[in-house]
Amino acid sequence: MWLGKNESAAFWLSVLTDLKARGVEDILITATDNLNGFTQTINNVFPQSQTQICVVHQIRNSAKYVVWKDKKHFQKT
Repeated sequence: MWLGKNESAAFWLSVLTDLKARGVEDILITATDNLNGFTQTINNVFPQSQTQICVVHQIRNSAKYVVWKDKKHFQKT
């Protein structure tokens, strides 16, 4: 478990570097919330890793483009 003041790219770089130092050779797939710099940080430490955005975050990001009068119906389905 790692503790940090925020989820900055520098924080995640230290976490991923520590994992690599502990013997993790590669990460096959990562699911992230698309924080600035996070995907690039993962690719810097584990270049073969494939990254995708978390489904919940994809839906939330898509919902902001739904017109206000349709939001209630959109959120029910």
